Amino acid sequence: MRLPVNLLRHVRRAAAHRPAWQQLSDLLVHKLKVNIGPADYYDLQLYEDRWTWEEKSRCLGYNGSRYWPYEGNSLKFERLFSRKGMQKALMQGLGLPTPKLLALVGSDYPVSTLDGFRSLLGGIDTAFVIKPDGSLGGDDVMVLRPDGNGYRKGDESLSVEDVWAFYEGHLARGMIVEERAENHLLLDRIYPAALNTLRVISIQTRDRRWHHPHSYLRVGRGGAQVDNSMFGGLMVRIEDGVTQGQGWACNRDEWFEAHPDTGARFDCVELPFFEEALRLVHEACQHFGFMRTIGWDIALTPSGPMIIEANAYWNSKRIQLMIGPVITPEIATGLQARAWYTPWDRSHMYPNYRLHHAGGPIQRWHARRRARFAAHGS
Repeated sequence: MRLPVNLLRHVRRAAAHRPAWQQLSDLLVHKLKVNIGPADYYDLQLYEDRWTWEEKSRCLGYNGSRYWPYEGNSLKFERLFSRKGMQKALMQGLGLPTPKLLALVGSDYPVSTLDGFRSLLGGIDTAFVIKPDGSLGGDDVMVLRPDGNGYRKGDESLSVEDVWAFYEGHLARGMIVEERAENHLLLDRIYPAALNTLRVISIQTRDRRWHHPHSYLRVGRGGAQVDNSMFGGLMVRIEDGVTQGQGWACNRDEWFEAHPDTGARFDCVELPFFEEALRLVHEACQHFGFMRTIGWDIALTPSGPMIIEANAYWNSKRIQLMIGPVITPEIATGLQARAWYTPWDRSHMYPNYRLHHAGGPIQRWHARRRARFAAHGS
C-alpha cells in the first residue's frame, strides 16, 4: 500500500504547481527530453520549474537520467567500500591521513571473546570509535572515552561488559575500533557531541580527470554521536569554503538559521583547512582510478583534514534539492549522455547496490545459474 499512498501524496503536493492532468503530460515530456522518470520527477520536485531544461538534463536521477557517473563503479569493488576495516587498512597503507585503526573485532578476527575485548580496551587511553564493519548511515556507532574502570558514551557510563553485550550480535559481521578524530574548535562550537564532517563529491570523466563539483557540511543534532541524516543530522551548503544559508534536516525537511541545540548560526562560517581538504581528496582519488565517483567524508581536525571514509554510493537526491543539479556543464561534456531509450546503469551499481554485497536479484540469479552449470559439468 505504500507506493499508491506516496504517489498520491506526491501528486497532491505537485498540484500546487500543476494540475494532475498536466502532470501526466509533464512526466512524458521529462522522460523524452531529459530521461527523468516519474519517481525522480516528484522526488526532485521538477514540476516547480526551478531549473531550465538544460539544468534538468544535468540532474542525477535514481531511476534514470541523462548522465550516470555510478555506471563506472563496478560491483566487484563493492566490498572495498562497504567493509570499512578493509578500506581503513588500504588508506593507512597508502599513507593517507585517517584515524588510526586500533583493532578488528569479530568471529573471524583475533579479538573474538569478551576477555580479548577487555584486554584490547584496557590498552586504549584515548577516545575511540567502535562501529560495525560495513555500517550504513551511522547505525550502531559508539564513541567512547575511558573513565576510571569504565567508559563514557556522552553522559552515559558503560562497562566493558555493557559495550560487549551491545555489539555481541555483530560478531559475525565484525566491528572496527579506531581512534576518534576531534573537531576543529570552529566546528566544535556548532555541535560538540559528534564529529561534523565535510562531504566532498568526486566524479571522474572519460578523460580520466577527477572533478570535485560539490561539497557540504554535515552536522550532528539532538545528542547523536554521528552527523548522519538518519539521526537527524543537518546539511549546510558550502561555496568557496564558506557555509551558505540555513541548515537542512533532510529527513524531516526542516530548515534552521541556527543549530537547534547550541544556537550557533550556520551562515557565513569560513571552514578551516577547506582547500587542504580538497587537495587531500584529489590526492586520494589518484589511487582510485578504477572508480568513477566517490563520496568522501572528511574530518576537519585541529591539525588538518583527515579522511574518515569513502563511499561508492552517495545520496544525490539530497544534495540536488539543496544545491541544484549535481552534474556541472564541464562534467557533462566528459560523461556519456543517455536518451530515454538507452540503458543507463550497465554496472547495476544502483539501485541494486544496497540489496546484497554480491549485487541485486538478477546478479544473484545468474550466480546460482552459473553454479548449477559448473556442478553439472563436474
